[in-house]
Amino acid sequence: MRRYLTLMLALLLALAVFAGCGEAQQDPPENKDTLQDNAQQDDSTPTPDGTQSGEQDDTQNGAQDGTQSDTQTPDEPTADDGIPELVIPWEHDPLNGSYISPEAEAIVTVAKSYLAREVWLQYDCSRLMKDLSGVAKVTRPQYHTNSPEDCTSQNTGYTNCSAFTYDVFWEAFGLDIKASGTNALRDAVDMHVFTYYITGRETAYERRLVEQNFLNSLQQGDIIACDHPSPDGGHALIYIGDGMMIDSAYFSSKGGGNYDHSSNHDRTEVNGSVRTREVLSFFEEDNYYYFWDEACWSVVRPLKKYTDAKITYKTQARVENLKDIYVEKLSSHALGQSADLGEEITFSFYIRNDRTTDASLKLTAQVPLGTEYVSGGDSTVGRSIKWDSVTVPAGDDVTVSYTVRVENDPALYGTAISGEGSAVGGVDVRCRDIYVGRHLNVHQTYAVAAAATDAPSMTERGIALADKVYTAAGVEFELPETETLLNSLFKQYESSTHYELNADSEYIDMVVPVMYGGYLCLSSELYAGERTYGIFSNQIYAGDILIAREKTNTYAYMMLDSNRILNLKSGKLIYGADTKETLLSLIGRDVFAVIRPSASN
Repeated sequence: MRRYLTLMLALLLALAVFAGCGEAQQDPPENKDTLQDNAQQDDSTPTPDGTQSGEQDDTQNGAQDGTQSDTQTPDEPTADDGIPELVIPWEHDPLNGSYISPEAEAIVTVAKSYLAREVWLQYDCSRLMKDLSGVAKVTRPQYHTNSPEDCTSQNTGYTNCSAFTYDVFWEAFGLDIKASGTNALRDAVDMHVFTYYITGRETAYERRLVEQNFLNSLQQGDIIACDHPSPDGGHALIYIGDGMMIDSAYFSSKGGGNYDHSSNHDRTEVNGSVRTREVLSFFEEDNYYYFWDEACWSVVRPLKKYTDAKITYKTQARVENLKDIYVEKLSSHALGQSADLGEEITFSFYIRNDRTTDASLKLTAQVPLGTEYVSGGDSTVGRSIKWDSVTVPAGDDVTVSYTVRVENDPALYGTAISGEGSAVGGVDVRCRDIYVGRHLNVHQTYAVAAAATDAPSMTERGIALADKVYTAAGVEFELPETETLLNSLFKQYESSTHYELNADSEYIDMVVPVMYGGYLCLSSELYAGERTYGIFSNQIYAGDILIAREKTNTYAYMMLDSNRILNLKSGKLIYGADTKETLLSLIGRDVFAVIRPSASN
């Protein structure tokens, strides 16, 4: 009986849908099996579209074991009757694309800002333990991970599908939607405007009704959540209008970006993780989420719940000044490269104008504490630097720089020079902090690289080989062997199988700030909790030593230049692409650290 009534309701809704598409949003068809098979709800339980369920008929969907009844209602069309074609809302709505609410515009603008980061925003596939909050999870649930402008050619950002949607709403409204996973989005019914629980027994006609009502429910800025019981869980996307979505995905068949401890590798590729795709791709038969048994489709509208949300100043400035403008702040010192006393640091704003018209922008910056102003800017007032108007021609890019010098104060060793305090077009931009520390001078680095050429003929191995190379280069350091060094720098975390940096180690000053990590390494309170998620040759100096442990195996390397490293255990030189592979493989070890012996002198 209920099946008959449900289908009659669905037919009436379908007639309304196909009679005119630009009308007010309609409720989705009631999902028959949600009440009976999936949720076992009682008479007063709300249905997925928010209405109250009526009396349940035990025979509505066949037997109690979930099998489909052979009874067919008179009004249900057979295959011979054909399936109605989809009415595409954005092809029939005269307002589509010409009007967008300020709130939706904020969401779409932020989402597109992430999209513009391209390769500098990679997908995080890390499979790390979830019971320790300090474990090296890049995209932790319900934490703001990256602002779009944080992801630069010097600072790769990491995200995943649900973290991306979470970050968009945080950036747009400063809003914690408290639903950072696809299962949490599925359960956030107070934000739903459409929900359908799939049984896998829908007829083609019933599927079409679901598809049509799904399309009709969409508004710009909505989250589309697909959740299913497979090991991969589900997916989340943001609808940006005109039949298009933006999401973060790891597309392995296309060589997409991936951060994954489990593979002992950072498969950073030429594709970023954030992409656009068509809504109608959902309805392709080979789509991973298309009517997957026991899956759930939801259209989630957070502002339905958070009605008092206000657009942040930062995002309002994005909307007004930085649409189709790409900005990143860079420094002359990449992550891992320290600045010594009296050394100059140059900060740069790279600005690319993807518009068809010229752009004029105001820039501001601060001279960081611990440094003194050298040059740059149209004017300076105190520690403030200003550029009144920087013109960026249409389709072109410009770079604007300023230079500071580290003060000659030994108390600055071990402290950080801030990369914050700057804005372009009213939007805060920053680069990573630069730590103050000693490092080999240019002549010493050349000498170390030259001496290492003879390493294969030397008899020493391990750290003793590093000492021999240093001595041949005229540089004297004394370090213990790899195992002793690792045991000193990393200590077991309570009674777990995890480790943390030992702040009391006599060698802790040699660890390059932020340049440590590993699969079993917790984030340290040192360096403001920051850590690296990949090691690249432009981040470390010649003479730096890289140590790692995985189970009972230890590893030790010496950096020589951007194209060569020395395997200290075998005495062999590693060249070219193998250098990159070796450096990146360290993230999958249990623990690793980059040691700079010169920093302790």
